[in-house]
Order: sequence, then C-alpha cells, then structure tokens
Amino acid sequence: MVCEFDPVMQEHLRRAKAREIQYTCKSGGAMSLIMRFVDNSENLPTVQEHWLEFLKVDDTTRLRLAIELQKALIKIDLDIDDIRGQEYDNGSNMSEKHKDVQRRVYEMNPRAFYTPCGAYSLNLALCDMVNCCSKAVSFFGVIQCIYRLFSSFTKRWKFFKDNVQGLTMKPLSQTRWESHVESVKPIMEQTAQIRDALLDLVESNEDPKVKSETESLAIHELQNFEFLFGMIIWHRLLHAVNIVSKFLQTESMDIDHAIDLLQGLFHFLKNTEKSDLLLPKMKRQKRQAK
Repeated sequence: MVCEFDPVMQEHLRRAKAREIQYTCKSGGAMSLIMRFVDNSENLPTVQEHWLEFLKVDDTTRLRLAIELQKALIKIDLDIDDIRGQEYDNGSNMSEKHKDVQRRVYEMNPRAFYTPCGAYSLNLALCDMVNCCSKAVSFFGVIQCIYRLFSSFTKRWKFFKDNVQGLTMKPLSQTRWESHVESVKPIMEQTAQIRDALLDLVESNEDPKVKSETESLAIHELQNFEFLFGMIIWHRLLHAVNIVSKFLQTESMDIDHAIDLLQGLFHFLKNTEKSDLLLPKMKRQKRQAK
C-alpha cells in the first residue's frame, strides 16, 4: 500500500524483485512488517531498513502469524526463498525454538536464520529483574503514583507546574523499561520541590482520600532514605541500560560492537556495588530525607 504513493519504496521493491538486493524481514508489536536489506546497486553495499506496512492479525497463534507473514510477502511480490534472516520480539509465539513463527519460516527457507532482538532481550531482562523484587515493584509503584496524582486533573497538573520549575514528570512506559529513567530523573533531581508541592496539595485539597494519599507520599516516601537511595541506584542502572539499548537499535550496529556494548554493561553492573561514586549522592539524599 505504501509503495503506491512512495517512489523511493517503489524503487527499493523493484531492486528486491530484480535480485539487486537481499533482504531480512522483521515483525513485532502490532505485527508491523519491516524490510532490512543490503543495497548493492552502488559501488559500496549499504544496509538499509524500511517499514512496509501494519498487518491486521486477529488470531495471534503461531500458525496464523506465520500465514499472515507469508501472505504479506506474496502481496508485495517478494519471494520467501530470498529471505536471509528473520528477527522478532522474544515472545514465545514468535521465537520459541520448536513450534513458533521463526521455525515455520525456517522450514520454508533454511537460509532464513533467526536472530533475537537484542534491545528487546535487554528490555525483558530488566523487566524480569524488577518483577522478581518486591521492593523494586513498590519503588516504581510510588513513582507512578506521584505522576498519576498530579496528572489526573488539569488543575493539579497546573498546580505542579506552578510549584516545580524544571523537569516535567513522565509516566512509566510499559513496553520500554529502560525508558523509566525519564520518569525517575525528574523526581530524583527535584525531590524537595515535589515534596513541598505534595504538602501544599494536602493543605489545599478537601478530599480525605486524596489528602491521605498525598501526605503518605510526601512524608513516608519522599522523606524515606531507602526510597531516596533507590532513586540513585535505579537512575544509574536505567541510564546505562538505556544508552546501550539505543545503540543496539541503530542501523549501523554490528554483532562485534553489540557484544562489546553488552559486555561493558555487564561489567558496569558488576562494579556498581563496589563503586564509591554513589557516596556523595547518598549523603545528599540522606540530608534531604532529614
């Protein structure tokens, strides 16, 4: 559908059908179809990637997803035998070894080797790490509660903006866990101002439920050393993971560089508990808690 109105896409598809390029197919999320290909029509071959279309899939079983992918390739006149790789998110219906979409495509074309999405794998590891720790779940619950408290009504959001001059709070993303750093950072860097805004909201609001929740957040969370210290730890961790995740998604990324990035992240996490870089921030947050 896109190629009907996009001359650049028309040219790419012409080259694919003329065997001037090789391509790799990816799908993920709401079953979006993306083509990554090697364009060797010029002197210097280049890797390029373009989104083709969204596939409407009501049945997300392995067989139906594989059939829809095959139908989509036929529709745009691309031969499944020309695929040299496939990449999906790491859901079991897409990437499980013996009975998933990647296996069905591999059976049709043994040269369509499967590569798990590195950035998504990192996201899943972070998500599982948080979900297996009750204190981490509670910590991010508080972060979301503070955002929800101010953002649920226009009047409260204006109240927040009038009292906190600086970074704006953001909701927690449910799909990109490493982006939680953007939700933690405003509260970490403006703890005192946000606490004062919460206390002012307690005085100005007449709803007993809101007053109780707001006071609890201001006194029992934003003045709690464990929570304040947790913000420092999570911000450092999420910041490091977010940088690596973004690099893994760049078009120029290769396997050697990806391995180096992941090994560097692993060493960073191993050394964090031994580092004394946290001490100055720990002391500053402890003074704020008092």
